[in-house]
Amino acid sequence: MTAKEYLKQYRRLSDDIESKKEQLDRLRELAKGVSRPERPGSSGRISDKVGRTVAKILDLENKLCGQISRQLELKAEIEGSIAKVDDPMLKRLLTFRYINGDEWEQISESMNYSVRQIHRLHGKALLKIKDVTQCH
Repeated sequence: MTAKEYLKQYRRLSDDIESKKEQLDRLRELAKGVSRPERPGSSGRISDKVGRTVAKILDLENKLCGQISRQLELKAEIEGSIAKVDDPMLKRLLTFRYINGDEWEQISESMNYSVRQIHRLHGKALLKIKDVTQCH
């Protein structure tokens, strides 16, 4: 795994968690929309539908809890690797990009460098991360 792939894991997991939260919200809305039937003989189908929806919600909530736990572990690990980089400016750049998820233009503005210079510094920072992660 390259240094960049290593660092990108956190944001990918964050994006996946957000996607699952949206799915969960949709399922909850779907569950709210299931109403009591007006016809006496159709209650079984509605009950089955509610049961399946609730089971899906619970399953997704369990997956989400596991992913959030993994995200916290991964964030701590990546922040630890970034903290070992000896140049404070490169640490800042790596944090902006891989922990905060900032775009290159935002980073450029925050650090008062051109986007081109930020890309150069990013290359240097990835080499430092590679060195840090190979020490483990």
